[in-house]
Amino acid sequence: MKTLLRAILLAALLPVAVEATDDRFLGVPRVPRSSSELPGSRLSAEAPRGAPRNSEEPRGTDHEAAAVARLRELYRLADDHAIVREGLPLILRHPSSTELRAWYIAGLANTESEKALEMARQLRYAHPRDPWSWFATAIAQVYTHQEGMLAPESSGKMLSLYQGTDPEVFRLHAFILRTNQMHEELERYLADKTDSWALAEGAMDLDHRSWRDQTLVDAGQAALLAAEEDDPADVRLVLHHARSLAGRRRREEAMPLFERAIAMSPGSLSIRTEYWRYLGREKQDVAAADIEAFLARHSYPAALLAAQRAYRDVGLGEKAAALQQRLLADFPESVQAELAAWNTASDYMREHRGKLTPETKAEAIRYWREFIDYPFHHGKGRYLGVGAYTALFRLLKDDGPPEELLEVVDAYLAFNELHEVAAPAAEALATRGLRLDQAEKLGRIAVRDALVRLDRDATFYTKEEYAQATGIAKAIGHSALGWALLKRKKLEEAGKHLREAVKHNPKSAPARHHLGQWYEATNQLTKADETYTLGMTLERGPEAPNADALRALYVKRHGSEEGWPAYLAAAKEGTASKARREILGSRIVPARALAKPFSLKTLAGDTVSFQSLQGKVAVVKFWGVWCGPCVAEMPDFQKLVDKYANDPKVAIVTIDSDKDPETPRKFMEKHNYRFPVLLDDGWISRGAGLNSYPTAWFVGADGRIAFEKKGVSADLVNEYSWRIEALK
Repeated sequence: MKTLLRAILLAALLPVAVEATDDRFLGVPRVPRSSSELPGSRLSAEAPRGAPRNSEEPRGTDHEAAAVARLRELYRLADDHAIVREGLPLILRHPSSTELRAWYIAGLANTESEKALEMARQLRYAHPRDPWSWFATAIAQVYTHQEGMLAPESSGKMLSLYQGTDPEVFRLHAFILRTNQMHEELERYLADKTDSWALAEGAMDLDHRSWRDQTLVDAGQAALLAAEEDDPADVRLVLHHARSLAGRRRREEAMPLFERAIAMSPGSLSIRTEYWRYLGREKQDVAAADIEAFLARHSYPAALLAAQRAYRDVGLGEKAAALQQRLLADFPESVQAELAAWNTASDYMREHRGKLTPETKAEAIRYWREFIDYPFHHGKGRYLGVGAYTALFRLLKDDGPPEELLEVVDAYLAFNELHEVAAPAAEALATRGLRLDQAEKLGRIAVRDALVRLDRDATFYTKEEYAQATGIAKAIGHSALGWALLKRKKLEEAGKHLREAVKHNPKSAPARHHLGQWYEATNQLTKADETYTLGMTLERGPEAPNADALRALYVKRHGSEEGWPAYLAAAKEGTASKARREILGSRIVPARALAKPFSLKTLAGDTVSFQSLQGKVAVVKFWGVWCGPCVAEMPDFQKLVDKYANDPKVAIVTIDSDKDPETPRKFMEKHNYRFPVLLDDGWISRGAGLNSYPTAWFVGADGRIAFEKKGVSADLVNEYSWRIEALK
């Protein structure tokens, strides 16, 4: 069997592709990161410096050996929360055991990653030559966004120091290479290894790569099956396979694997949480019964929070609310209670996304203020920053009282990474004419640090994606700084940065508006007119600063609004003609054939195949309710559908990527949309290979893809119609 699996892996080896799923982001939802100290986490008093200790060396007592074995077994069973609950008393009894502390940190890493990272740093400081210090460091790093890229170096250091034979040590290095998408390095590392864990890691890596390279899907699934047969007790492999099938909409195949994983590790909250998530509303009774049975045996804070979320997700709102109140009452000082309080405000925002009225906006502000006043916030206040103060900033930046906005800006800057919030803060302050000196300083930081996050995450982008993201990031920084300088009347430098912003991202409506304002300030009115006109075509939603500025400029130049409608129509026509030429010039030549045509069910249960669209010009739109830009386009998309409703030469369908079919069904009913919705069964990743939403294909009557549009359209009805008419 091992020979067969190795043959499958070797036969499927192709150039490296970035994976679409990541073990780090699957499993129990993250709790807020905390830097507060656990009892016993200080090493200076409890763990004096000593010689490195490997698993084969005497541990002093049989009790210590048993403690290490217990945490190691829980790690193998993917029961991180049990490691955290049971590990601390064991560490207090055996404070000199670096291996015991390393296993504790391994469990903590997937529940409170920042705390795990701090404990690993302390262990490494106390025992820099101990391989278990580097084991702890590597696994803590891989679960933290900031230091994830450092984990391979740490696990390499671990291997250089380790003299034992524990397979989990070697497997950790493979896991880290896999989660960092270092596929070629992993291939070399596993090349001479025939252990079951090596075959499992190779199979999981092949499956990961298949999310980008559809030719690897069958080989990946075969490798997973072969690896499971080789080691039926590997719960992590079974869980990975269940996730893979569920992610490909093969839920009927995934559920027995989830159930098998639960039977292998009945106390694992992370396994159970995923099982509940994939049961969904269709299996509400099954989910509710399993949640209640689990809570009857486990009532610690993380279990209560996970169950509360699961109740909410399967549509049992009353049970979710009752469990949240229980969590707040019984464990008010826990990080899970803080997150439950955060969920109250964030759920309200999600419910009213895109439709905030003055009344609901005031209510949302109230919810976030209540969360800020919650008496227990942990560590650096992660959920204060990315949650409360970020939400309040967005709610107040346009029309909130100046004093309240400035208070929130200070907190927004204090609780977030400065390079991520400098640009929006500078924009808001400059727009409102508040603290313009601070706005300029923030703008300069935004320009200087525009690529900090991109450079940190560079390996997650393709070359094309990275180039596009770089342009957008630079444009945001230059636009913010230029806007602040313009407000401070530093015209020469402002113009330089605003032109840079438009150069880096010509499709940025805010950058166009700011540049137009600069042209007005420097009395270049014709250029201001042209810039606003182009910016106007890029605007979406109720806010239209370019259109408003163009109208104000017309009045400024002509003394009144007389003739404005005709002027506006002519401006739109001229811009549309240019946009039409650019769009039609993007035609795919030669048109692309589809290797694996789809045959998918509609919401009504009917089947629609790709072949059934041939003979017509077809639009195939990929979307999901989870995708905010997709949802924002839907009113215009419905207008397009209505426009071609009676045209026998045109077919328009959509393929929804939500995991639960009830999600698009309720969305369509709520908004009274009438366009056809097909339910993805895994074909999007298997046959289309898409990783960008929204995306639309424009297919000729010959069944070949002639145009592909990724991202939102500034003028959807016209832009889609131009492509359709060209193909007709």
